[in-house]
Amino acid sequence: MNIYVLAFSDDDTGRNDYKILISNQKDYVCKKINNEIVIFVSPNIKLPLIDLIRNCKNEFEYNGTVNVYILASNYRLNNIFNNYQKNIIRVGTHAQFVSNFVNPALGENIQEIQNATTNRMPIIFDPLIIIFTEEVTNPTGQVYGRPEWHKAINSKNAIFYDDNLNKLTSQNNADKKEIRIAEFKVDNNYTVLFVKENGCEGHKNNEGKKNKTVNGINDLLSRILEKWGKGIGKEYIYIAVHALSDYAEGKDVDDFKEQFKDKVNYICDFHHVDTSPNKEFCDLLIKFLEEVENGSQKIEGTCEKIIGKIKELTIRVIQKFSLLKHRLMHLLGPIDTDLQALWDDAERTGRNGFDPEKWKEVCEAYKDYKEDEIPQLALKMIKESIDEIKESLTGTKKESAERLMAIENEKLFIDLKELLSSIKKGDMNEVYEMLKKENGLNPIHKFLIELDKELDSLI
Repeated sequence: MNIYVLAFSDDDTGRNDYKILISNQKDYVCKKINNEIVIFVSPNIKLPLIDLIRNCKNEFEYNGTVNVYILASNYRLNNIFNNYQKNIIRVGTHAQFVSNFVNPALGENIQEIQNATTNRMPIIFDPLIIIFTEEVTNPTGQVYGRPEWHKAINSKNAIFYDDNLNKLTSQNNADKKEIRIAEFKVDNNYTVLFVKENGCEGHKNNEGKKNKTVNGINDLLSRILEKWGKGIGKEYIYIAVHALSDYAEGKDVDDFKEQFKDKVNYICDFHHVDTSPNKEFCDLLIKFLEEVENGSQKIEGTCEKIIGKIKELTIRVIQKFSLLKHRLMHLLGPIDTDLQALWDDAERTGRNGFDPEKWKEVCEAYKDYKEDEIPQLALKMIKESIDEIKESLTGTKKESAERLMAIENEKLFIDLKELLSSIKKGDMNEVYEMLKKENGLNPIHKFLIELDKELDSLI
């Protein structure tokens, strides 16, 4: 026999089907449908799962073995289902998922529930959003600071925690100086933490050398993830840190992110500036906090927009590609310029070929490079940049990214390699003929132009 446990969340309590099921004042209701048992569970239940199952088996006088399948939001797993890992077939970001199975069961139809268990629907966790921001105290002792922190610590809907991540007992009248974290639960689907980053500057050892921070922002984030992020897939954890380089040890942002790469996919650095996307992100934080206070029905949409901006700021496509273009120009631009000068000189003088002395100077400039070094460096730069963002792309952008990841097979790159190889060999005639075929437009210049267009299509 199978037992299907359908767990309601707190935000279901206003639903008619919930009221019908729990109208007898019990914390759970058992029904037998087609020789299977379905248990509807109240969010207030404290009965351990094993006792709950035993009671329902006794109610229907069944003493045999059972397979237990649980359908519940992530929030519900923190109660009676905690540490019960097998056959949890769905951890939903929306309580609506569980409710989708209520009406069929009420109608004595268990097929939808059975389909879910058969298909083993993918696990989706409730997102965790962590915003590190700043507190400032003026000479009179009044706490102010960044707008989002000021609003967060004055919210009537926040749960406050101290430096040790212990819940403050006097929640909404808590001493503002003691608050390290303001926690917001959004319909039991999103957890949003506003964290005071003051005092989290990175530390160095006694010799002034960089080492792993034990008291800085690294340690605080580790403790937060241990308390709030346990059991959540890293792709559902989103972190934004105000002026991250000020808090990452040695201002090494990449090193900071590297330390958390196995726990978190998205860590972004944001600033309170009047340019996008930073301004859009900061505005969304204020919008979220205002919606919390006003009980807005659109707050989940705002949470998703915050997540989107954290992804955008983490990836930083525009900045990343601007840097890539700059690095490629630094690598290939001088060769492009030299070849253009050689061609212009040949055109101006009417010579059917390059000036031998000027050609010699060009070859001399690149004699220290290994045979395939320059194209391989260019390839490495491109692939590393694309690899960091390709998973976030869809449609035509994803197709463009895939082409760039396989660019070594494209004619543009093959021509570029052939040109550079001819320069390395000192084959002046072969290089001249390559440019002559394209009326002076050399393969390096063509490669940079087309690559620029392809990268722009990803922004």
